[in-house]
Amino acid sequence: MQTEGAASQVHGYVMAVASETIRNQMRARDPSVHANMVSAALSTLSTAPQAKPKASLHADDIVRGDRFMCIKELCHKVGMGKSTIYRWIDDGQFPEGVKLASQMVRWRESVIDAWMASLSSDAR
Repeated sequence: MQTEGAASQVHGYVMAVASETIRNQMRARDPSVHANMVSAALSTLSTAPQAKPKASLHADDIVRGDRFMCIKELCHKVGMGKSTIYRWIDDGQFPEGVKLASQMVRWRESVIDAWMASLSSDAR
C-alpha cells in the first residue's frame, strides 16, 4: 500500500533529522535541549500512522521454545509443495505466516503443529 510506504519514508526522515539534531546538541553539551529533542522525536513517532500486521498473533499461539519456520522447512514438515501451501492460504485452509520483513514470511511451529493436530482430530 502507498500509505505504508509513505509512513515508512516519513518515519525514516523524522529519525534522520532527529538523530542529526540530537548529535549537534550533544556536541554543544546542552542536556536540556537534548532531552527536549528526544521527547519530541518520540512523540512524533508515536503519532505517526503504523502499518497493521496482516497475520494476527494471539498469546495462546505462542509456546515456550516456539520457533519460526521458513517456507522450505514448512514444506518439509507438512509434506506439501510451496504452491499448494500458498493456494491453501489463499483459500483460508492453512494458517497465514507472520511477515517479519518486506520479503520475509515465517510460520510459528506451534501454530502449524496445532493446525496438523486439528486435521487429525477432524478425521476421527
